[in-house]
Amino acid sequence: MKKAFTLIEIMISVAIVFVIMSVALQITSNAKHLFLLNKDYDTFVYKSSAALFGKGKNLYEKLRDFNIRNDKIIHILKKERLNVKNELEFSENENINSKNIQIIMNKIKVYNKAHQVKYYSVEIK
Repeated sequence: MKKAFTLIEIMISVAIVFVIMSVALQITSNAKHLFLLNKDYDTFVYKSSAALFGKGKNLYEKLRDFNIRNDKIIHILKKERLNVKNELEFSENENINSKNIQIIMNKIKVYNKAHQVKYYSVEIK
């Protein structure tokens, strides 16, 4: 005897097939995206190294020199203060409590050896 499938069984089986297909396609697209990101990164590193190799330095040496210079800048910033003249024009009564006066340059963005962003506050006189 042949067993006839009901409409509900067919709908459930079709739904399961669609779920499996969507998961498989999503995994494939994510893997392809990650592969393309990795490929672009490698291409960037190789092109940068090749461009700097013509100047006598590879990418690693160039980054090392950049970090050495940047560390010297960080060392100087930690020791010295930055003097900024406040050129705000005050009225005669000089009542500025109601105003919020902010100096834009209160932090300087620098990078350490691991290329992590560090913010060093600057004392303003």
